[in-house]
Amino acid sequence: MKRFRKYRKLKTGQKMLIGIAAILVLLILIVLRKSAVRRQEESVAASLYEESVAESESASIAESIEASIAESIAAIPRLSLTACSDSGLKDVINDYFACRLAADTSGLFKIFGRPDTTADEDYEKKLLAQKEWIRSFDNIEIYTLPGLTEDSRTGIIRYKVNFRRVNTKAPGIMYFYAEKDSEGNWHLLESLTKEVRELMDSEFEEARVQEVIDENTIELREALSNDSSLALMYASFMNGEIYSDYNLDSDREQEVDLFMNPEDSMLVGK
Repeated sequence: MKRFRKYRKLKTGQKMLIGIAAILVLLILIVLRKSAVRRQEESVAASLYEESVAESESASIAESIEASIAESIAAIPRLSLTACSDSGLKDVINDYFACRLAADTSGLFKIFGRPDTTADEDYEKKLLAQKEWIRSFDNIEIYTLPGLTEDSRTGIIRYKVNFRRVNTKAPGIMYFYAEKDSEGNWHLLESLTKEVRELMDSEFEEARVQEVIDENTIELREALSNDSSLALMYASFMNGEIYSDYNLDSDREQEVDLFMNPEDSMLVGK
């Protein structure tokens, strides 16, 4: 109350100065407030910008990583089943079928890389029994995949068995594992190691390998269903009946070695 009375006693000029001062103070406060708000807004904007840049950089890094991974995957060498181009290996496979038809066990043992190539009479008798029913092996196709070393190959053979007294040829399929000896000559392995079997199991998962196997299976089923004579001949080989006239005992290896299932059979054996 006393302050108000003192204010009333002031002269008009003094009152005006006080009013102007109050207005200036108010203006200063307003300016300071706006400046603080502006700085806060600028800080928020800068923060948002930094977050946006960080997100953009993170997205760019993620895309770069994904692209790098994709390039790395694309660069991984893919297994590819290809037609055999090695003339030496092709000669060995063709010699194998020729020795089968000729009942030449010494020649077969040489192909297998055995130190002892002495003829095996019992094996010869079985091959001679087969020869009575088989005219030829035709349309031999050889496909290969990489082996455990540069001088080895996994292979699949497709062929047609031309039986005597049967008009339709029977599609057959076999697989093999071949290695070069110290002189660079190819040999077919009779017994496969665990490492080789694991490799072949892995390679047989390849789509093209499965495609070749499936194609042969379909062709064989069609041939058997369309020719009853072929079906009887096929059954005689599968159950070992062809050996009965020769008083020979049949075994699983010999029963299936013309029509092998690459998943559980061997190329060779007696």
